[in-house]
Amino acid sequence: MNYELAALVLGIHIAAAAIWVGGVVSLGVLSVAIRGFKGLDEGFRSRLIVHLAQRLSWVIWPALLVAILTGLYNLTWYLPGGLSSLPSSTNPYLVAKVGLVGLVVVLSAFHTLTVSPAIRRGVVSGMDPARLRRARALNGILGAVILVASLIILFLAAALQFY
Repeated sequence: MNYELAALVLGIHIAAAAIWVGGVVSLGVLSVAIRGFKGLDEGFRSRLIVHLAQRLSWVIWPALLVAILTGLYNLTWYLPGGLSSLPSSTNPYLVAKVGLVGLVVVLSAFHTLTVSPAIRRGVVSGMDPARLRRARALNGILGAVILVASLIILFLAAALQFY
């Protein structure tokens, strides 16, 4: 094994994961803060959150992609037989981490490609904010689940070193 390459890939993986999780945390905190600022018109607050989410997506989605690709490379340390040997792995942290990464990718894609565009279309069309509450509630729940799952992934990554 080329240890210099492995260290470089691991460093890139950690940086990409930090950017992903940091972006998700930032988006969540800023969205809650903007929604709570009652001095602004609700339509303006909605447009501001939409704009913020669109800008952050250009950073956090590539970071997630890099984290996944480097993570697949890093799996060769734990699974010499490749990804197909994951179901027989005796490392519960690794199995849980891979499963949660899959969950985060699916939920994030649904969040970004389905729920958020519906809210964005409603905001742009001037839809009554009361009609958007249900979609916003789902958006918030998805965001919270993605955030918690992403944080658990980080803890599982640390736990891998001790198994």
